[in-house]
Amino acid sequence: MRPCHSTCAPAAVHADLRAVLRRTLKLPGYKRSVTADQLVDLLVLMATAVRTLFAVARARCPFSAENGRRAVRSALPAAAVLADRLADALHAVAAFGRRDRRRHWTVAIDTHLVAYYGDPGTAGVAGGPRKQGTNQFHTYATAVLVHKRRRFTVGLLAVEPKTKPHEIVRLLFEQIRRRGLTVGGVVLDAGFGGGDTILLLQTLDVSYTVPLQRTGEKDRRTAWFAQPHGTPVAGVPAAARGRRPRPAAGVGVPVGRRNAGGEADADGMGRGFAVNRPARRSRRPAPPALSARLAARHRPPKTP
Repeated sequence: MRPCHSTCAPAAVHADLRAVLRRTLKLPGYKRSVTADQLVDLLVLMATAVRTLFAVARARCPFSAENGRRAVRSALPAAAVLADRLADALHAVAAFGRRDRRRHWTVAIDTHLVAYYGDPGTAGVAGGPRKQGTNQFHTYATAVLVHKRRRFTVGLLAVEPKTKPHEIVRLLFEQIRRRGLTVGGVVLDAGFGGGDTILLLQTLDVSYTVPLQRTGEKDRRTAWFAQPHGTPVAGVPAAARGRRPRPAAGVGVPVGRRNAGGEADADGMGRGFAVNRPARRSRRPAPPALSARLAARHRPPKTP
């Protein structure tokens, strides 16, 4: 059988990208020095080549780097407006159809740290674990659809310093749902394992999987790690150590434990996962003839 090869050229991809950014970002030009199309080309070259504005403007643009910097500074809108326009660009590229909007998607939410080596007092810069020679970062959060081993980014958010994890999840959910997609399940990393996040996910009525953070000794905060796999635990685990009061009617959080080999630990010290699968609408029952045929197939044999 003849193998299938992609015939999509890089020039066609870049042209489509420029057209989408012009339509969604709506960036104006800067005086007579930089036109709107030249400004979009500058941003695309910076993103694809992973180079600074000075390097790209000096090598590829007919205007100076200073004019390019002023054009970008004057054209960019507020952070919230820019995030919405970038989300519109992501959905315009994905081109979801009517059937896609009826589907319940599984979403993976994560944060990304971009190292920053300038003034720590710069707006939007927050501290974090030291890596890449610095402990100052710009933080971004993304929501990615996971489907048939493919990933489609459908949510993007610039995280301001001191933003709570559950607020990040809420903003990304609102960003996705405003564009007509339905989220049926969500996967998060251990940084989102707080009680507020779990309560929010249960309020949104979605399935979720969140690794739980274990701290301290085997006390009431970490007692659920000693339970068998799948045991419902009354109350949100992280709410016991937070400043918020515990809910009057406990929230059931089934906990699963698995070690690196995929088997349950005997000492109860395996890594915990808060998992939940809300009740869904039952499927249409099988026709009577099919039900009878299946029952006859699985009926135990008669004893003589």
